[in-house]
Amino acid sequence: MIVLRTWQSTLTQVPDAAFEDLSAAMTPSLRAILRPAVQAQAAILEVVPDVIRRPPDATSHLFPASDQQIIDCEIFTDGSSLFVIEVTRSNTESVPRLAAGFWQEQPNDMSSNEQAGESELILSLNYIGTTLDHPCLKQAKKAANTAFKASLKATRFTSRKFKALKGEGRAAPAPPSLKETDAVRALTDRSTRSLAQAIKSSGGLLVGDLSKQLPPEARNQTDEIRRSLESKELIEKELVVICKKSQSQIARVPSREALQSMSRQGLKCACGRSVSDENVEEVVSVTDLGRVLLDGSRWLTLLLLEELQCVGVPLDDTLIEQQVGGDEVDCLAVVSGEFVFFELKDKDFNLGNAYSFGAKIGILRPDHAIILTTQKVGTDARDHFERAHLARKARKGMDFELSSDQSPQLRYVEGLEHLPAVLQEFAGEIYSQDARRVLSRVLPFATIDAEALLVALEKGKSENASDADPSAKAG
Repeated sequence: MIVLRTWQSTLTQVPDAAFEDLSAAMTPSLRAILRPAVQAQAAILEVVPDVIRRPPDATSHLFPASDQQIIDCEIFTDGSSLFVIEVTRSNTESVPRLAAGFWQEQPNDMSSNEQAGESELILSLNYIGTTLDHPCLKQAKKAANTAFKASLKATRFTSRKFKALKGEGRAAPAPPSLKETDAVRALTDRSTRSLAQAIKSSGGLLVGDLSKQLPPEARNQTDEIRRSLESKELIEKELVVICKKSQSQIARVPSREALQSMSRQGLKCACGRSVSDENVEEVVSVTDLGRVLLDGSRWLTLLLLEELQCVGVPLDDTLIEQQVGGDEVDCLAVVSGEFVFFELKDKDFNLGNAYSFGAKIGILRPDHAIILTTQKVGTDARDHFERAHLARKARKGMDFELSSDQSPQLRYVEGLEHLPAVLQEFAGEIYSQDARRVLSRVLPFATIDAEALLVALEKGKSENASDADPSAKAG
C-alpha cells in the first residue's frame, strides 16, 4: 500500500542556502534527487547547473482550482521511500486536493495573513512510502525545521460534506479501551461470537448446555471458547440453585461460599428445603462489556475503526452510529479527502438491506460506499446495485447536469478476514493519486529549462566560433 503523509508550516522567508543546509542534514540516510539530476545534465553540457535549471517562474504549476505556486523543492530518498520538500506561495487559506469538496486542513500555527487570504509562504514535507511510519521521518522533520526555521505540523485532506456533519455537533468516537480492543478481537471468531450471542439472548446458560449452542463442527471447542470469553471478560460464571421438585431456577449466587452463608441465615426454597439441599449448577451470563459490544454489533464498528487507523485514518476523521435523515448510519470516514460510507452487517446482506442502503447513499452522497458483512452479499442485492448503476448512467447521459457524486464507487467486503486487505487496497489507491499529484508538480525541477538551454548552446557556439577564427580574436 502506498501511503502519503504531510506536514506543513508557514514561513516568513526562505533562509539563504536552506536547501543546501537541508541536504547536508539529510545525508547519509537520505539522498537528493532533483538537484543531482540537473547537475548531471549540466556536466554533460559543460555548463553551470544554475544556467539550465528551470527557474520557479518556469515551473509555476498551479494546484487545481487554487492559487499556489512552487518556489523551490527537493526530493530525498533512501531507495524505498520519498521525502518531498516544497516551498510554495499561496494566496488562498486552504489547499484544494482535486476538486470542490476537498481541501487540506492547515496546521494550527498558520498565520493571520493566510487566514485573511494574503500571499503566504508554506513549507511542506510530504512522505511517500509503503508504511505509515519510517525510521527517517524524525530526521527529515528535524532537518527541515532547522534549515527553514520552521515548525512543521501534521496536516491532511478533509471533505466539506464530512466537515458539515461535524459542524452539526456530531463528535468523533472516543478511543476504545484496551479491554474493549481485546474483546473485539475475540469476537471476530464466528463460533466465539455465536456462543456469546446465545448466552446474551437466553439471559444465561448452564455450562452443560453450552455445546448445544454451537454447530457440530465446533462443539469440541466449547471449553476453549468459554475460556476465551471469560478471559476477555465478555461472560462471567455464577452458580444457579435449581429446585429438585419443580426443576426451576430459584436463585443465582456468585460462589458456593455465598450460597452457604445464605443457607446459614435460613434461606429456603419455595418447596421448603434449604437452598443448600437443592441442586447447584454452574451458569454463565454476559457481562456489561459483552452486552455493550454485542448490542447493535458494536464490536464490528470498533473493529472497522481499528483497521481504519491501520491505514492512516485517525478517529477524528470518523463518525459512527449516527442518525442522518432519519436513518442510522454505521460509520462515515474521510480517507485523504475522500468521503466514505460504511454499512456493517453481522449477517448476509440481502435485497431489503440494499434498498435501505441506497436510500442512505442518496442522502449522504459519499464518494465511496463500502459494505462490510461477516457473511455474504446476496446475488439479489448485487443485481439491484447493478441495475441502479445502469439506470444512473442512462439518466446522466440525458442530463449533463446530473452530479457524478450520485453514483459512488461501491465495494464489498465479505468476511472479516478480507477487511485489512480491502482497506489497504482502497486507501492505497487514494494515497497513490495524491502522491502522483505531489510528484508531478516537483519532478519538472529535475529537468532543464528549454529556453536557457538554447541560450547556453548559442553562447557556446559563438565562443567556439571566436576560438576558431583568429581574426575574430584580433578584432
